[in-house]
Amino acid sequence: MRGRLSSAVHRRLFLPFYRHVRPLLLARLARRKVLRDIDMTQVVRVVVADRDGVPLAWRLARRHPGVTVTTRMDKSLEARG
Repeated sequence: MRGRLSSAVHRRLFLPFYRHVRPLLLARLARRKVLRDIDMTQVVRVVVADRDGVPLAWRLARRHPGVTVTTRMDKSLEARG
């Protein structure tokens, strides 16, 4: 009985909450640990590989409007002026 209840709580409460909060936590971690070492004046394009990177991409796009932030992994964006 306890195992079924534990599984139900995990599946119905924890996992939906974690799916929502995980990208935000990853964005905060990246902002604190990784982005401080990158010179964003030299960055032209940022490619977001999955949906967990979207919150970080939104923050980058707002903070650096000159940088192209996309999920497309082709080189067609480089032809733009």
